Amino acid sequence: WMPNYRSPQDAQPALEMLGEYLAEAGRDRTAFGMEARIPYGDGSPATWQSLRDGWQQVGATHLSVNSMGLGFQQPGEHIRALENFAREMGLA
Repeated sequence: WMPNYRSPQDAQPALEMLGEYLAEAGRDRTAFGMEARIPYGDGSPATWQSLRDGWQQVGATHLSVNSMGLGFQQPGEHIRALENFAREMGLA
């Protein structure tokens, strides 16, 4: 499942509904994948880490980063932002 919320706090009502629906269907919430999206924002690793930790606490199994809406004009700018994210988050 890919919730379209900027933070786990914003997603809380939808996460509760998801949990109810999965329980009704006899499915285990912990075995249900969820991909959260982290906005690149102002490029703050502390913000990314806080969001990552929050999403993991509510059950996210996958993360992606969004570099759109930042005024980048060239693909290389997005690539550099993603490389910076990966490096700062210990993924590179």
